[in-house]
Amino acid sequence: MSRVDVYDVVIIGGGCAGLSLARELCRIPTSPKTLVLESRGNYVNDKTWCFWASNNHHLYHLVSKEWAKWEISTVSGDAITHSASGRSYQMIRSIDFYNDALDIIDREPNVNVRTQAPVFGIRRDADGLEISLPDGAVYARRVVDTRPPTQKKLQSATLLQCFMGHEVETERPVFDPHKAGLMTDMRDDGLGFRFVYVLPLSSQRALVETTRFCTTLCPKAQLAKDLEEDTRNLLGGQDGRVIYAECGALPMGMPATEGADKEVYRAGISGGALRAATGYGFQNIQQWAERFAYSLSGYGSETHASASKFQSFMDEIFLRTLKRHPDRSAEFFHSIAATLEGGEFSDFMSGYSRLGVWRRIVQSLPPRPFLNTLLHRQDNIASQRVVVR
Repeated sequence: MSRVDVYDVVIIGGGCAGLSLARELCRIPTSPKTLVLESRGNYVNDKTWCFWASNNHHLYHLVSKEWAKWEISTVSGDAITHSASGRSYQMIRSIDFYNDALDIIDREPNVNVRTQAPVFGIRRDADGLEISLPDGAVYARRVVDTRPPTQKKLQSATLLQCFMGHEVETERPVFDPHKAGLMTDMRDDGLGFRFVYVLPLSSQRALVETTRFCTTLCPKAQLAKDLEEDTRNLLGGQDGRVIYAECGALPMGMPATEGADKEVYRAGISGGALRAATGYGFQNIQQWAERFAYSLSGYGSETHASASKFQSFMDEIFLRTLKRHPDRSAEFFHSIAATLEGGEFSDFMSGYSRLGVWRRIVQSLPPRPFLNTLLHRQDNIASQRVVVR
C-alpha cells in the first residue's frame, strides 16, 4: 500500500468482541498497528455477561459476583439446584470490562480507539481496504467487523431469545445471594415459552430479567409487562428501586455472516460466537480473540471456533423442536437439568458436552417430538433436492 496512514488491523465495533480482540493485540510481543472504530460517544453500563468458570482466568478480577449454586425451575415449583466442583457461575458488568480494556489499550501506543466513528462502508481498492467514515476514510490490511446483526439477519435465526431486565433494590431481604436463578418459573403462557432469570447481588438487590423464546422480535411493551409481573411476584408486594436496566435479543440458530472480502472477518454475534441452543458466548469470544491475535504471528485462527457437525445437528433439532412445542419447552429443559450433574449442565449450556453426555440428554427427553422434528427436516431436505433437479 502506498498510503501513509494504513493500519494492520481495523476493528469495526468496540463492544465485547472488538475490545476483547484489541486487548489481546496489546498482549502480543509486537502489537500490530490497530484502530478500533466505535459508533457510540462514550461507554456506559449497558450489559452483563455471565458464564461458568474457575477463579483463575485472566478476567477474574472483573467478576463482580459469582454463585456456587444455580437453579432451574418450572412455574409449578419443580426446582433443581446444581453446583460444580471448581467452578462457579460468574458475572461481569460491561462497564467494568470496557474500562479495563480501554485502560490496557491506552498504555499500548500501537492500538487506539476512536469513538463517534460509525462506519458507512468497506471497499477494496488497488491499495487494500478502505473504511468510509463521516469525516473521511481509514485504510487497513485486514478488517474485523464485530457489528451486531441487522434486524433482517436476526429474523433468520430459528428462535430469538428476547429479554428485558432491571437491577432492583428492596428495603427488606428477599433474595438468596448464594444461588443464581438461571431459568426459573419456566412456562408457556399462551404467547410462548418464557422464564425469569434472577441474579441476586445481595439479599436486597438483584438483576431480574424476563425472557421469551420467540420466532419474531417480541414487542418491548410485552416484555415490559412481563417484567413488571415477574418482579412483582419476586418481591412479594414490596416496592423496588430500579438501579439499572437492559434489553435485547439473542439469535439462537442464526447462520454466521461471511465477510465481504477474504481480509474482512466477521466476529461476535454476527460471526457465530453464540452457542446456538442457549445463547451463551462470552467465553467463546475470549478464546477467539486470543486465537486471532496469535494468528497475526502465524499461529491460531481468525474465525470463531465452529461447533462440531454433530453439535450443530443436535442444536438444530433441539431448537426446531422448541419452536414447534413451546408448550413443552419447560419440560424439555427441566428433564435435561434433572438428568445432568452441575458440571455437565454448565458444559451443555456453554457448548462443551461430550458424546456420552449427549446420549444421556437424548435418553432423558420424550422421543416423539424430536423424531417428528427430524422427519420434518428430512422431508424439507428431500423437497429441496427435488426443486434443484
